[in-house]
Amino acid sequence: MYALCLACLAGLLVTGSLIDIECRRLPNWLTSAVAALYALSVAISPSPVDWMSAFVVAGLVFALGFAGFAFGLMGGGDVKLMAGLSLWAGVDHIVLFLTATSLAGGLLAIVMLSLHRWARSPLLLMLPSLSGLIAKRGLGSVTVTDCPSSTDMAEDSANHSLPYGVAIAAGGFAVIYALLQL
Repeated sequence: MYALCLACLAGLLVTGSLIDIECRRLPNWLTSAVAALYALSVAISPSPVDWMSAFVVAGLVFALGFAGFAFGLMGGGDVKLMAGLSLWAGVDHIVLFLTATSLAGGLLAIVMLSLHRWARSPLLLMLPSLSGLIAKRGLGSVTVTDCPSSTDMAEDSANHSLPYGVAIAAGGFAVIYALLQL
């Protein structure tokens, strides 16, 4: 039964990641479900769980995350998801959770930056002339919009955010793996 709780947690993490990628938001029902599932797992765990220290750890993570939210460094859903997963990590696995989340976040930032730069690469600037060549040869027409100005690109970059819920979910999967090893 405990393994089923971990499987449900994994399902919530995948769902949250997909929602965060699409909407850049983590819904309250998801973060609440992570915490509620922890309470259920404590009740059915085959071994004793130090839930009191887990609440202290989660409280500290939430307090630090709230400070980050107040300064505009983190999203509210990210803070709540990290606090909920900190319950699962507890004292024994909090370092693993935070380390895995940080590493996944760094990798996510590199991937997103690479994709953003690739979308602005000089090769793509040649597409309008390539589409004109294709149209002249009678191979069909391709419409390509003009490359945005540097002002538009700066505004576009400022509005992009990382779906950090994906990195938090990676940290959660590291915790799930560690809990399965017990």
